[in-house]
Amino acid sequence: MKNKYKEILDPNNILIDDRSISDSILLVKKLSETYTYFNNMNKPEGYFSSMLDTDQSFLIAEISKFPIAEQNKKRLNFISKFDHSSTLEIKQEVFQTFLEHTNQMLIKINNWYASSKKNNFSSKNNKIEVELERAIESKISEIFNDYVNYLKFFKEKEIIKDFDSLKVEEFNLVIWESKPTYQFEEIFTYQTQEELINNSLKKVILISSQIFEILYDLSFKSERILESSLYEGKNHKAHIGLLFSFLELINYVKEDINKFAQKHLDFYYKTILKQAPSLTQPLETFVTIDIDENSNELILSKNHLLIAGQYDDGSVVKLELDEDIKLNNIKISDLLTIFVSRNKVFDFNSKYQLISSIYFNSIANSISEVNVFNASETSFSTLGRDQNFLTSSEMNMSEAEIGFLISSPVLKLGSSDRSIKIDLNFSVASINYLSDLIIDISNKTELNEEEVFFRVFSQAFEIQYTAIENWHTIVDYEVISPDDWTSGVISILLNLDKTDPAFTNYDSTIHLLELNTEYPVLKINIDQTKFYNPYSFLNQLELIKINIDVEVNNLKQLKVYREGQLVDNNSEFDLLGPLAKYGSKLFIGCEELFNKKISEFSLSWDYTNIPPKCKSIDDFYEGYGQEFANNSFKLKLSALSDFNFRKHESEDFIFDLFETESNNKLSDSRQVNFKDLKDLKINPNFKINDSYLTDFSNDIETGLLKIELIAPIDGFGFDLYPKLYSNQMASEFSNKKDDKKSKVELNEPFSPKVDNLKISFKASSSFIFNDNEVFENDPLEGNQFYQTSPFGIEQTFSANKIKSKNLFYNFFNEGELIIGLSSDKPFTGVNFLFEINKSENTNYEFSRKIEWYYSSFDGWKKMEKDHILFDQTFNLMKTGIISFRFPEDFSKSTNLLDNNKFYLKACSLDKADQFSLIKSIKTNASLAKEFVLSNSNNRIEKLKANAVEGFEKKPAGVLSVNQPFDSSTFKIKEDDNDFYMRVSELLRHKNRPVTKWDIEKFILNRFDWLSHVSCFNTHNSYQSSVLKILCLKKIEPFQNIEEVKLSKAEMDEIKETLLSFISPFLIIEMVNPVFEDIWIKSKLRFRDISTGKGIERLNHDLLNFICDWRISTKNDIPSLRNKIKKYDIIKFIKERPYISFVTGISVIHFKVLEDGYIYAFDSATSENTDEFIECGSKWSILVPRNSHKIEILSKDEYHPPEVTNFNELAINKSFLIVKKEEQKRIDNNYIDKVSKENNNNIQFQLKI
Repeated sequence: MKNKYKEILDPNNILIDDRSISDSILLVKKLSETYTYFNNMNKPEGYFSSMLDTDQSFLIAEISKFPIAEQNKKRLNFISKFDHSSTLEIKQEVFQTFLEHTNQMLIKINNWYASSKKNNFSSKNNKIEVELERAIESKISEIFNDYVNYLKFFKEKEIIKDFDSLKVEEFNLVIWESKPTYQFEEIFTYQTQEELINNSLKKVILISSQIFEILYDLSFKSERILESSLYEGKNHKAHIGLLFSFLELINYVKEDINKFAQKHLDFYYKTILKQAPSLTQPLETFVTIDIDENSNELILSKNHLLIAGQYDDGSVVKLELDEDIKLNNIKISDLLTIFVSRNKVFDFNSKYQLISSIYFNSIANSISEVNVFNASETSFSTLGRDQNFLTSSEMNMSEAEIGFLISSPVLKLGSSDRSIKIDLNFSVASINYLSDLIIDISNKTELNEEEVFFRVFSQAFEIQYTAIENWHTIVDYEVISPDDWTSGVISILLNLDKTDPAFTNYDSTIHLLELNTEYPVLKINIDQTKFYNPYSFLNQLELIKINIDVEVNNLKQLKVYREGQLVDNNSEFDLLGPLAKYGSKLFIGCEELFNKKISEFSLSWDYTNIPPKCKSIDDFYEGYGQEFANNSFKLKLSALSDFNFRKHESEDFIFDLFETESNNKLSDSRQVNFKDLKDLKINPNFKINDSYLTDFSNDIETGLLKIELIAPIDGFGFDLYPKLYSNQMASEFSNKKDDKKSKVELNEPFSPKVDNLKISFKASSSFIFNDNEVFENDPLEGNQFYQTSPFGIEQTFSANKIKSKNLFYNFFNEGELIIGLSSDKPFTGVNFLFEINKSENTNYEFSRKIEWYYSSFDGWKKMEKDHILFDQTFNLMKTGIISFRFPEDFSKSTNLLDNNKFYLKACSLDKADQFSLIKSIKTNASLAKEFVLSNSNNRIEKLKANAVEGFEKKPAGVLSVNQPFDSSTFKIKEDDNDFYMRVSELLRHKNRPVTKWDIEKFILNRFDWLSHVSCFNTHNSYQSSVLKILCLKKIEPFQNIEEVKLSKAEMDEIKETLLSFISPFLIIEMVNPVFEDIWIKSKLRFRDISTGKGIERLNHDLLNFICDWRISTKNDIPSLRNKIKKYDIIKFIKERPYISFVTGISVIHFKVLEDGYIYAFDSATSENTDEFIECGSKWSILVPRNSHKIEILSKDEYHPPEVTNFNELAINKSFLIVKKEEQKRIDNNYIDKVSKENNNNIQFQLKI
C-alpha cells in the first residue's frame, strides 16, 4: 500500500505534457498531410508532406509509435468473440473480421518497406530499411505466401465473402516472392462446416501471432534507431534539421511545464508546512597510505584533511579520516587458504561426518605476488571452497600435502635387503574411535571389519625417503591392522631390496624441505585420491609410542682391514692372512652396526680354498700329531667403541671358525649369529655415516669389528709343517725305518680364503609420546617427528619436547585464510582493507562466525576480541577495514611456513564456503568521510577510484595516498518521493499514531534500520486486548536470516519510544518472527551443471523465491510471506533452467501454532488436500531449510511423491524440538503420548 501512495504522490505520474519527440514528429507529419503548399506564384502545389517524406526519421517515428498493445488486444478480442459465438454465421463474420485485421498488419509492413525504399539515399544510413528487409526475407515472406494460399482455399470453400482489402498485386517487390524451396502445407481434413471454420481460425491465429511478434520487434528496435537517426544521422536536409531542432527546444518548455505538480507539492510541504528533506550521511570511501620505508610506526590523527577533486561550483572536495590511524611498513607477503571438505553427497556408509578432501590454495607467497594479485581482476574464496564436482576450469585449489616425517639414525641403511616396520602405538581410548568407525561401515556394507580396514588403508599413503639424488618412492608397503584392537597398534611394513638406493642423510639442497636434522628422513603423506580419505580415520588418534624395527640382510658394503691395510673384499681374500696363525686378526668396518641401536646381528661368508682332501680337520691334520679337530679353530669377536676394543670373556662372542655338517664334513660357508650384545659393549655413535671409515689407524673411535684367532696355539700349522716335513723326509731314508708301520700323509697347511662376506642385523628405535614414559627417550639418538601440512613442516617430537601427540596436523576448522606479514621495523598493529565481492550464501543458518589466530614462538594462538579494535567487514562478508592491535607475543614462528614472517589466520568451524570472495587486501587503510560544512549545500554522490589526490597539508613521513576503488553511491539528500510520503504520514497521525497502519509507518520512519513492521491484534492470558508488533531489521544479502530478529535492548528502545506517543491504555508487546521451516523432497536430474553446484543453486533460488522480503530495493519492499501455494513452489522448481527433469515433488512444512504445538505437514499424504501452505501464527514466516531431500536420478522416470517418515525429519545436524506434553500431529500417524507430569521437559531428536 505504501508503494501505491508513493506512486500517487510522484509528480512524474501527473505530467501536463507527456508527449515524446516521436509524438511530436508524428503530429508534424499528420499536419503536413493536411496543409496545402503554395508556390511563389501563390498557387497550390500539393501538400507539405512531400517536403518530409524523404527523411527516414518520420517513418521510424511512425513504426516506433505503432499501437502494438491496442492491435494485440483487438486480435485477442476477435479470438475470444469467436470462441463464444453461438452460431456458424456469427463465427463466419468474426472470422472475416479477423482476416481483415490480419490483412491490415501485412499491408502496414508492406507500406513501411515501400516508404523505406523510397527514402533510401544511402543503404549505410537507412537502418530501418535493413531491419524491415531482414524481417520480411527471414520470416514474413513465407508467412505471406501461406496466408495468400489459405485465402484462396477459404474462398473456394465459401467460408468468406469476396473482399479486396488485401491487394496481392501491391506486394510486387521481389522480396515477397516465395523461395524455390517453399512448400505449402495442405489444408487439414474436416467433417463439418463448423469444424472447417474452427480449424481455419487456428491456422490464421498462428500466422497472426507470428506477424504480431515481428511488429513488436520492429517497434521496439525503432525506438533505438530513431534516437540514432535524430542525434547521430548526418543526412537530414536543412529544413528538416531546423524542424528537429525546434522540436528539441520545445522539450525544455515541456520540462518546465511538467514541473508544475512538483512545484505545487514543494510549495505546500516545504514553504507552508516548513518541512525539509532529511539530510543523509556524507560520502565515504577507503584510502590506503604509504609511508617512508625508513620510518618507524607513526600515528596520524583524523584532523588531517584529504583533497579529492572539486564540486560543481569549483570548491574543493575535502575528506576527513574516520579515526586516528597507526601507520607502519608492514607488507603482506603471503596469502593462502585451506578448506576441509565434508561433502554430504558422498555416501561413505557411515553415521560419522567423514572428511572427503583437504584443499589448499597459495594465492601469493611474496610481496610482489601479493601486489600483482591486488592489481588483477581475480578473486578467491575467503576461506576456500569445496572442489568436489567442479570442472577443471572452475577448480582453484589443489589437494593439500598432509602427512608426517620421521628422522632417526636407525634409518641409516645402505643398499641391501631391508625391511622396516613402523608400529604406531595409539591410546586405547583413541583407537576405539577408529574401531567404531570401521565397525559402523562394516555394519552398513557387506564387508567384514578386515575388508573395511584393507579398503581404507590399502595404498593409502605416498611413502618416500631421502636418497642421494632425490626422494625415492617406496612402492612395496603394507598397512597391518591390529591383531588385538586393545593393543592399539597399527603397523606399516616397508620392504626394499638391493635395487632401491641407500638411505642418505637429509640435504636441504637436494630434498628441499625446511628440516633441522642430520639424519635420513622417511616421508609418509596421505593419498587423497582414494574414496576413503585416511585422514578421517587417523586424525583423532593419540600417539603413545612409535617403534621402528629395522631388519637388514645381505649387507656387503663393508670395509676389511688386515695389518693396517685395506683388503679388497670384492673377491676372495685370506680371512686371517696367507699364514694364519695364533693371534691373526681381521678388522671389518661397518658403520651401520655402530650408528644405531643394534639388537642382534650375524656374520657370514663362503670358503673358497678348502683343499679337496680336507673333508674334516682331524683327518687333514692327522699327520701333525696335534689332535686338530673341526672345532679346534676358535675366533673371538670384539668391537671398537669409544676408541677401544672392549675386553670381554663372554663365550657368546667366541665361536668356531668352521661349521661342521652332520657327517663331520666341513661346510663351505659359515654364519655366526650374535643376539645378546651387552658384553660387546658397543656404545652407538649416531653421528657417523658410511663414509666415516677411510684409512685404518689407531685413532678411530668406532665402527670396527675385530676377529682374532685364539685357538689352537699352533694356528694352521705353518710353523709345524717345515719341521714335520723334514722329519718325514729323513725317516724315509733312515735305516731304522719300519716298513711295516703305516705312513700318515703330511698335508700342506692352508689358510682359509673367503668370499661373499656379509652382515645381517636387526635394530630398533622408539619415539615415546606418553608423558609417564617420556624420560625413556634417548636425547643422544636425536629422533625427530614432524607433521606436514599446508602451514609447512612442524617438529612435534624431540627427546626434549613433545608438542603434539597426533599423527597428522589437526584441522579443527573447515576453512582458513592465512595472511603472512613482513616488516623490518617494529609495529604494534595494522589496519587491513579487504575488498570483497559479495557472494550470497544459500544457507539461512549461516552464522559468519570467525576466529582469528596469530603466530607466536610456540605456534598459533587465539586472538582475544579486545585485540580487534573494529571490524567493518561483518566477518569478511563485505568490503571494509579490520583494525588489529597485536598481542605482545605476536612473533615469527619456526613451525609455520616461512620462519621470517609473521602470520594471521581467520578460521571458521563450519559452512566456510558460504563466505564471500576477496578481491584484494591492503594495509595502512582508513575510512575517509566527506567533510561537509554546516552552511554548505555542496555534496557529492560518488568518488571514482584514485580521485583522492593527497593530504591538504602533507604530514611528515607520508609518501602518498591511494584510493584503490570507487566509493559506493550515496544519497545527497532524502528522495523527494520519500519526503512527500513521510510528511504525508506525519500529517495523518500528527505524531500520535492510533491505527495499526499509523503505528507501522511511525516506527518505520523513526527507526530507519528496520525493514518491516506489522501489527496484530491478539489477547493475553487475561483475555485483554494486546497489540503485538513484529519488527524486522534490515540485513545484507550475506547475513544470516536470523539477524533480522531484534535484541531485547532494541525491542525496549522501540517500545519506550512508541509508548510516549500512543494512548496509555493500549497494551503493546514486541515479538520476533517465528521461522517455520519448509523442506522440499524430490527426485531430479540437472542440466549442464554439476550435482553439487546444482543443489547449491536450487537452495539459493528457493531462499530468494520464498524469502524475497529479505532484501528490499529502493521502490519495492516485498511483503512477508506466511502463506504460499504448493503449486507455486512446484512450478518454480520445474521452471529452473538448470533442472532437466523433476518428479516426486512434495513439501514438508513445520507449522508452529500460537499455543506452541508443532505440526508436521507433508503434502505427499493422501489426506492432505489443502491448496495453500499457511503459517501457524500471524508473526510466523515461511523459510526454506537447506536440508532438502534431493535424490539424483540417472534417467527420466516418473516417481510419485513419497510420504516422509518421522525418522527422516532429523537430518544431519538438524533436529526437531517438541514439547513433551504436546501431541505430535504428523500425517503418517506417528503419535507420541506422554504423561503431563513431565510438562517442563523438552525432547531433542538428533541425528548427527
